[in-house]
Amino acid sequence: MLSLTGTLVGRLAGDGPKRAEFFLGAMMLLVGILEGVLVGWAERWALGPQLSRSRGRRLVAASGLAFGLVWLGGSLASGAEPTAPSAAVILAVAVVAGAGLGVVLGVCQSLALGRLNPSWIGANALAWSSGMLAGALITQLVPDGPFTPGVLGLEMLSGLLTGVVVAFSLAGAAPDSLG
Repeated sequence: MLSLTGTLVGRLAGDGPKRAEFFLGAMMLLVGILEGVLVGWAERWALGPQLSRSRGRRLVAASGLAFGLVWLGGSLASGAEPTAPSAAVILAVAVVAGAGLGVVLGVCQSLALGRLNPSWIGANALAWSSGMLAGALITQLVPDGPFTPGVLGLEMLSGLLTGVVVAFSLAGAAPDSLG
C-alpha cells in the first residue's frame, strides 16, 4: 500500500516540493482512513450482535478517523527520522507508535460508542504496541535493494502478524469494555 501511495504521489506531485507535500499528506490521510475503516469493519464483524447497527457504523467511522489522524501525524513525524536508523530505534519507534495509535483509536472508538472507557483505551494501546513490535521484527528481515516479490511477501507477513497479535490481545477486552 505504501509503495503504491509513493508512486501515486510522485506522479501527481511532479517536481514541485510544495505540491508533493500536499499530495503526500492527503494520501497519508486517505490511506489511514481506508485502513481504519477496514480495521473498524473487522472489529464490528468480530463483535457481531454485541453492537447495534448504529453503534457498529460509529465504530467503523471512529476507527477510520483515528487511523487517518495517526497516518497523517506519522507522515509529519517521519521528517525527524534519521536516514539510517538502527534496528533498536526502529523497534522502539514501533512500540511507541503502536501505543500512540492504540490510545487515539481507543479514545475515538470509546467516544463514538458513548463513553470514554480507560480500560478499552489501555487495551488498545497495549495491543497495537505489541502488534507493531511484532510487525517491525518481521520487517527487519527485508533486505536493502529493489522491491521484489520476496519483499512483498515479508511485508504482507508483517501486516498479518500485526493483525493477529492485535486481535488476540483485544479478544478478551472487547466485549466487557465496550459496554
